[in-house]
Amino acid sequence: MTKATQQQREAPAQPQTALPAGMDASLEHGRRVARFAQELFQATGSLHGLDDMWGEVLTWAARLHDVGWIGGQRRHHRRSAAMIREDAVPGYHVPDAIREEVALVARYHRRRAPSRRQKRFRALDPGAQRAVCCLAALLRLADALDYSHSGAVQQLEARVENTALVLSVVSPLGCYEELERVRKKAALFRRVFGMEVTWQCRELSRA
Repeated sequence: MTKATQQQREAPAQPQTALPAGMDASLEHGRRVARFAQELFQATGSLHGLDDMWGEVLTWAARLHDVGWIGGQRRHHRRSAAMIREDAVPGYHVPDAIREEVALVARYHRRRAPSRRQKRFRALDPGAQRAVCCLAALLRLADALDYSHSGAVQQLEARVENTALVLSVVSPLGCYEELERVRKKAALFRRVFGMEVTWQCRELSRA
């Protein structure tokens, strides 16, 4: 794992208040996704040029992108965004100054890409629109790397190499599902950054 990953900002502390039934699993998944998202954010800094505030937006969005699963899989990305806007996740208070951006990045972790046809996205200034697109592309990749919600990917190192983002992953379990999902969810990254995503996986013995 890179030095940047080791020094990444810690995500919010564990909440002290009781969480709605079934939300623990989504937040555990979110913790893993946030770790991957910050590695990707650091590795692609020369491409997106975003500052630490946007790194914080990505961390929050990654942590909370799946909280809407408490209402079921269908449209959960929209429920997650609504819960973030309403400050409805006990113990996870997203700062007011970035809450709308966090909600939008979480909303765009799946399904439709950001579009000016969408009222909330259109309300952002052009710089913020670009940033949300960049972060949504990174979050989709990070989410794919824990697609099975099993922690199959233990370590991630990302780097920009020529015309591609290269993902080197270490897995004690094997991670075919995750890397197949990366392939499917890389479309927004290609569109935003004009680069391919490639990967290599090293499996570790569980002995």
